[in-house]
Amino acid sequence: PFGRVAQFLILLGMAALNVTFVTSNFLSLPKRDPTETANMSKYFVAWLESPMVICFGCLTMALFMQAACSGTDVAGMVKCLRFTGSFSALRTLQMASPINAMNEILETYRNKGLAMAFVSFLRLSFFAPVAVMAVLVKLSQVDFATETIVDHWTPFQFLAFAAFINNLAGLRGDISKERKLAIFKSHDARDPEAVLDVWEKQLGMILQKLYGFLPALVLIGTLSVDDVCHLLNPSVRYHRYHLVSE
Repeated sequence: PFGRVAQFLILLGMAALNVTFVTSNFLSLPKRDPTETANMSKYFVAWLESPMVICFGCLTMALFMQAACSGTDVAGMVKCLRFTGSFSALRTLQMASPINAMNEILETYRNKGLAMAFVSFLRLSFFAPVAVMAVLVKLSQVDFATETIVDHWTPFQFLAFAAFINNLAGLRGDISKERKLAIFKSHDARDPEAVLDVWEKQLGMILQKLYGFLPALVLIGTLSVDDVCHLLNPSVRYHRYHLVSE
C-alpha cells in the first residue's frame, strides 16, 4: 500500500538528511578561536552528534545487509534507522528541565537506591550545560532565516532549515514506542522494552516468510500502535491480519 511505503520513504529521508547535515557541520567547523561567539560550543556539539549519527548510520547499513542476506533482525535495522534520523544534541533539553531532572532522580532513588540516584544527578549535571550549548549552536546554524528572504536561500540553507525542523520534531522522542511499551507493560511489567524488542524481531521474521524482505522492512518500519493491538488480540492470527491492507 502506498501509505506505508510513503511513510517508510520519509523515515529514510529523515535519516539521510540528518547524516548529511551533521557530517557537513563537522567538516565545516571554523578554526578554534576563543574570541569567536559559540566557537567552543560548535566543536562540542559537532563532536557529540557526528560520531553518534555516523556510527548508527553505518550500523543501519550493516544490519540492512545482514537482514537482506540472512533474513534476520529487520526490527533492529529499523530501530537504528529511527535513531539515525532523529538524534541531535537538542535531545539533552529534557535533562535541562529542573522538574524532569528531579523526577528522574527521585524515581532512580526509589527503584535503584541512593548510589544510582547520585550517578543520575551527575549525568544530569553534565548534560544540562550541553543542552544550553546545543540551543545556541542550532540557532546559529539557521540565523539566516531571519536575515535573508526565502527566495534568496541557497540549497544548503534549505537543507539546514529542514534539518533544524527535523531536530525539533525529534525532541518529543518516539511517542509510538512509548505507547507500545505501555501495552507490553501490561503483559510483563519487569522489562517491557526487552519483551517488545523480542516480539518485533519475531514478527519481522514472520513477515519476511510471508511477504519477503523489503515488504517486511516497510511493515516493521511503519508498525503502528493499532497494529500492535490487533496482533496481540487473541482472536487475531498473523496469517489473517493483513498489515498490507489499509
